[in-house]
Amino acid sequence: MKQKLEALITNLNQGLVERDQTIKLALLTLLAGENILLVGPPGTGKSLIARRMASGLASKGEPSNDYFEYLLTKFSTPEEIFGPLSISELKQDRFKRNTQGYLPTVTTAFLDEIFKSSSSILNALLTILNERIYHNGAETQEVPLRSLIAASNELPTEQAELSALYDRFLVRVFIDYVQDASRKQFFKPAETFQIKPELCITATELEQIASAAAKVEIPELIANTILSIWAEHKEVFKEDRREELSDRRLTKVIQLLRISAVTNGRDKVDLSEVFLLKDCLWNHQDNAKQVMAIISKELQEVTINFAGELTADFNQKTVKTTLKGKGLKNDPFLIASASDFMELSNSELGMQNYFFKQTEDIDISNVKDWKKINFKGYYDGDYHTFLYNGSYDRSLFFSLDESTISNLLANGVSIAGFGFNSAVESCKTTKYIFSNKDDDLSIIKNCNILNCNAVLSLAKSDILDSSILNNAAGNYISINITNSYVEGCQSTGVLFLDTVKNTCITNCLVKTKNSNSKESLSNLFNSDNEKDELEGFYDIYSDYNNTSFFIDNNISGLVAKNILEKSLVEKCYLSSCIKVKDASDFGLVANNLSFSKVVNNVIGGVGFLNSGDSGRGIFGAIGYINIPSSRPKSERPLNIEERLVFNEMESSSIVETNIINNYFNLDVFARSRIKPNVTLSILEELGWDFNDSWEWKEDENKMLNPEMPILRYLGAGNENPDRLKAKKEKLASNSLADLFKLNIWL
Repeated sequence: MKQKLEALITNLNQGLVERDQTIKLALLTLLAGENILLVGPPGTGKSLIARRMASGLASKGEPSNDYFEYLLTKFSTPEEIFGPLSISELKQDRFKRNTQGYLPTVTTAFLDEIFKSSSSILNALLTILNERIYHNGAETQEVPLRSLIAASNELPTEQAELSALYDRFLVRVFIDYVQDASRKQFFKPAETFQIKPELCITATELEQIASAAAKVEIPELIANTILSIWAEHKEVFKEDRREELSDRRLTKVIQLLRISAVTNGRDKVDLSEVFLLKDCLWNHQDNAKQVMAIISKELQEVTINFAGELTADFNQKTVKTTLKGKGLKNDPFLIASASDFMELSNSELGMQNYFFKQTEDIDISNVKDWKKINFKGYYDGDYHTFLYNGSYDRSLFFSLDESTISNLLANGVSIAGFGFNSAVESCKTTKYIFSNKDDDLSIIKNCNILNCNAVLSLAKSDILDSSILNNAAGNYISINITNSYVEGCQSTGVLFLDTVKNTCITNCLVKTKNSNSKESLSNLFNSDNEKDELEGFYDIYSDYNNTSFFIDNNISGLVAKNILEKSLVEKCYLSSCIKVKDASDFGLVANNLSFSKVVNNVIGGVGFLNSGDSGRGIFGAIGYINIPSSRPKSERPLNIEERLVFNEMESSSIVETNIINNYFNLDVFARSRIKPNVTLSILEELGWDFNDSWEWKEDENKMLNPEMPILRYLGAGNENPDRLKAKKEKLASNSLADLFKLNIWL
C-alpha cells in the first residue's frame, strides 16, 4: 500500500508546482475520512486539488455519486447544496429533498468560500461534517462522504457563530502563490493530467486501511508527547480563547496518526506522525508558527532524550519495588546496592521509562545470580562506580531500548550488550560501552554515544544509523559502521577494524598508547635483527608521539580496512605504530577506497613492524595523505609512497587537499623548532577548527613530543555544557529529519 500511495501522490502532482505537501495532506485526510480546509488567495489551485482528490478514489458507478463542487455566497440556498424539495413528497405533506447528485450523496465534495454561506446551510453542514448524517426532513440520511474539502480566502477567526463549523476541519493548510524561483516551471509545455486507474484507491482498500488502523498501537512515549504538546498549547494560549482545543479534535488527531502509521506500513505510531499536528492545532493563522514551535520543541526534546523525559508525569504506573523514589525525573528511583540494581531485571520496573539514580559505589563481584537486564528508561550513575573483578565477561545492561545511560563509571564490566534508539553519555569503562559480539541481535542501531571513555573499544560489534561524538577508545571504535556520523573521537589503535559505509568521519585522532622507554618497545621484537632495526626506528618515531605498538594482524588501515559507499573522511590526524602481518597489504588510511571522499587529513607518523617472513622489518612513513599525483616526487613528504595511502581505489573516489604550495613533512610535524603558529596556519588552510574541535598541546619533554593537535572535549569529564547541548540539538534535528524522510506524508 505504501508504494501504491507514493505512486498515487506522484500522479496527483502531475503538472503542479509547489503543491506536493498540500496534495499529501489532502490525500491523508481523505483516507482518514476527515475534512480539510485550504486557505489562500484566489488562483492558487484549491479547486483543482479537490478535483484531483476525487479522481484518486475508484468510482462506485455513476460519476454523480463521486464528486460535488459549489461556490458559496451569502445568497446561496440549501437547495443548491442539498438538493431541491421533492414535489411528490410535498403533495403528501412531507418535507423531503431529492438529494441524488448533491452533497449528501457523494464521496468527495468541494465547497469554495464556505464561511460566506447562509446559516441554514452551515447548520446542516455540522452533522454532515462530524457524524456524516443529513437530516432530510423527518428522516436521518447517512452520508457516504469521505472528505469535504473546503476553501476560503480568509479564516472566520472573528465570527464566533462559525467556530463550531471551523472546528470540524481537522487539517488546515495555507496555499500561497508560487515562489519567484519556481515560476519558470510555468513555461514548460503543459501536461494533460490523467489519473492512472490502477492507482485509484478502492472501497475495499479503504476498509482494509480502517481495519488495520484500529489495531495500531500508540506507544506510551508518543501518547505522552502528544499530551505534553496539548498541555504546552493550553499554557501558551491560555489568554487566547480562539485557540482552545476540543476533545473532539484530540480524538480525530489520534485517528489521523493511526492512518498515517498504517499507510507507512507500520503497526505503531512513531514520532514522525506527531509532526502532522502542525496542521491540526491552530485556529488563527497568526498562531500557526507558534504551534509549529511548540511541536518542534517537544519532538526535539524527545529525540535528544529518546524517551522524551516524560515518563510517569501524566500517567504513573503502580509498580511493586523496595526502591526509594517514584521514578520521576525530579524524584527518581534510587540505586544504592547490587540488590537494588538487580530489581531492574523486572520488566515492570526496568522497561517502563522510569528514571533511576545511583547513590553509592556498588561492587557486583559477588553477585551469583546475575540476571539479564533489558532496560528502557533513564539511568544516571551520578559518577558512581560499578566494580566487578570476576572472570566472566559481563555487561550491566543486556540491552537498551529508547534509553539514556549517563554519568556511569564501570570498572571491570561493560555498560551494555547492545542497544536500539538509545544514548550513552559521559560514561567510563575499563571494558566496552557495548560488548555483545556473538549474538545475532548484537547491533547498535540509532544510538548516540557522547563523551565516553572505553579502555578496550566503544563497540565490540557493529554500529548502524548512529552518532558517535567526542569519545576515547582503546583499540578501536567498532568493527563496522554504516549510515552514521563520527566526530571528535580518538582511538589508540585504529578507528574501525573492518568497513565504513556511507558514514562521515571528521576531526578524529588515531594515536597509539604512551610508552616512555625503548625497553617497552623492545619487548615487542623477537629477533635480534628486529632489535637492531629498532634503534634507528625509535630515533625517528619517538620524535612524534612516544608510543608503543598496536598489534593486530588483521588490520589494514588506520581509519578502516574498507571505506565504501559515499563515506567522507576529513580533518583527521593519524599517527600510529603497528605490527602487521604484511605491510604491503596496509593502506595508511584504508586498504580499499570506493565511491568515497578523503580530504584534508594528516598523517603525522606511522611505523610498521612486519611479523612475517619477508624480512621487511621496520619502516616509517611521515607526511600527509592527500598527495596530488601531479606533484613532483621531490616535493612529496619524506618516506611516503602513494601506494601506502590505499592499495585499491575506485576512480570515482576523491582524494585531494586544498593545499597546493604547503605540505606537511618531517620538519613541520617532527621538529619542535618549528613554531606552532606556522603549523597551525597550514592546518587552518585545510579547514581545521582550532576554536571548537582541536587545540595545540606542548609536551613538557619536547625531545619526545613536540607540539601537536589534540582534541577538545574528549571523553567523560571534558564536556562543555553549551557545546554538548548544541550537539544534542543538532543530532535531534538530524534524527527527526531522517525519520520524516521515511514518512510519505511529510
